This record gives sequence, structure tokens and C-alpha cells, in this order.
Amino acid sequence: MAELMITIYGRNDLKKAGGFKKKNDILEMKKTDFFKYLTDNKLKISSDYIDSAGSISNDKRFRCYYNGFIIGTSKIVAEFSKMEMIKCIQCDWIGEEEDLKFILEDENDLESGMNACPNCKTDGYLSDITIDKYKIISERIEYKDGTTKNIKVENWKGLLETLDNGRDTINKIFLFREIPGLDSKIRAIYPPIGQYDDEYGLRVTVEIDLFESLGEQGGDIYTEKYKRFPSEDRIREDTKKIIKSTYDDLRDSILTAREESQLEATKKILKIKETKE
Repeated sequence: MAELMITIYGRNDLKKAGGFKKKNDILEMKKTDFFKYLTDNKLKISSDYIDSAGSISNDKRFRCYYNGFIIGTSKIVAEFSKMEMIKCIQCDWIGEEEDLKFILEDENDLESGMNACPNCKTDGYLSDITIDKYKIISERIEYKDGTTKNIKVENWKGLLETLDNGRDTINKIFLFREIPGLDSKIRAIYPPIGQYDDEYGLRVTVEIDLFESLGEQGGDIYTEKYKRFPSEDRIREDTKKIIKSTYDDLRDSILTAREESQLEATKKILKIKETKE
């Protein structure tokens, strides 16, 4: 029975006349194993301009084969880009199964437990939904009392206004908003402390996820403090400075395996090509 197979290869593994070189690091796997490979390594995929090949965010490429023939990559990209989420139709909370809160209806009966909405404390309004993994559904507010709520805002200014107006009740707002070209994301932003006319002015804290493609083993969380509400462009500029500083700190040091992967990531982001002496 014919089965869809995926071949993963590097940009230098193809011969000019087609086919692959004899000595290379080619991987071939079934679709389910390919999806697991992407998920475990927190990778993204996209179709190239010519659909017969696709790109992976770790600078690899892939092709799809069915019964030995090359087929387009757009269908498998669309399939992988969807993920199952859970929504509470009572309060509009959205999350994954691991985000649900386990609650006992009867403290003396462990079998009475249920995985419930963290806000409504019941499973009666939960519904399975499918979303685009790479689209922002909404920002999620975490309140000081531990509850959460999904919100939708039209622009960055609206997000900051929400944060400012709720400074007495909001702990932070989770964003996971990509910073283009820097392999990083704005992770969260905290309510402002102080006022513009205070001695130290208004202070806002932003969390940044650095080196997203490296996953938990190589990624870092960086915290930046601002004297006023920052624009997205300002955050991007500061993130790039941090990545450049990381490169400068690592390039002439004795490195661990984790630091070596971070150094390689900074080179790709900054487009640095080092020449061998």
C-alpha cells in the first residue's frame, strides 16, 4: 500500500542535475514521524514559491513523495499548521488540555474529579476547536487573583491601553507575538509601575523569548524594563541588540553545547559568515 513519505535535507544536499549527493545527512520518515519531529523540536514549515519543496525553520528543506513521485507540500503544511485547542463557550477562555484545572466535586471521592475551565471551574462549557497554530487568536490576561481571560484588541495601542486601565487587577498579558526575522517572540508584558510624573517615571516590563527555534534546551527568556510604554519597533530594536550582545559574549569563549547552539543561532539571525583562518 502506497504511503506518504517525507525527505528532509539541507540546502547543499541536492545535485545540480537533481537527486541527492551520496554523502549527506538525509532523513526520510512517515508523515506521523515528521509531525512528531517538528513538534518535539518546535519547528515551523512553509511551502516554497515552487510547491514541490518546502522549508523548515531550522534551515532544512523537505519534499513529499507518494508512491515514489514528488507531490506538492502545501497540503501537509496546511495540515500541520492546524492544532486542536479547547474553548470555554461560557467565558471565551482558549487553551490546551494541559491548561485545564483539575477539580474535585467531592473531596472524599477522587473519581469525582474533572478537568475544568480555570475560570468557570466546570467542564460543562468546554468545546474542542481547531485553530491555525501560527495565528494569534487573542492575547490572554492573567489576573492577580489567578484567573485568566482571552481578549482581542485591534492594535498595539489598544493592548497597552488595556494594560494601563487594568493595572490594579492585571498580573500580566501573555502575547507570544513573533518578532520578525529575529527567531524571537514577545512573551508577556506587565502593567506599568508608577506614573509619568513620578521620580522614576512610568516603568513597564516586557518578557522576550529568544532563540525560539532551539526549543527549551537552547532558548532563553530575557526581561527588558522600559521607562514608558514601548512600541513594537522599539522592542525589536532592543531584542536585536541583545542578540548581538549574546554573539559578542559567546564567540571568543569556551562554550557548552547549549551555548554553541545559541552562537550558531545568533550567526543566522545576524547573517554573520565567519571565515576560517
